[in-house]
Amino acid sequence: MKITKRQLRRIIREERQKLLSEVTPAERDEARALSRADAGIKDLEQDTRKITAELLVAMNRGTVTAEPGDAPDELYIMTGADQGVIVKVIKKGRYS
Repeated sequence: MKITKRQLRRIIREERQKLLSEVTPAERDEARALSRADAGIKDLEQDTRKITAELLVAMNRGTVTAEPGDAPDELYIMTGADQGVIVKVIKKGRYS
């Protein structure tokens, strides 16, 4: 049996409405919250990639500086730009 695009769209729309009618308001709110959290994670990943790229460019230019932190296991790495990146490195665990 062949179906047209219009029929397929109608079937999909009906099935979607059935699924949505079975979802409780609490489940719908949870799905929306997860969607917002997922968007936040994507933004964080983009920011991390941007910061990493900026730090690598500064390292290649030779403008990166490093200073010890307040604690013996802290190190600050800076790009030196006006709106640059500062990375705080904390040594954790054992290193051999």
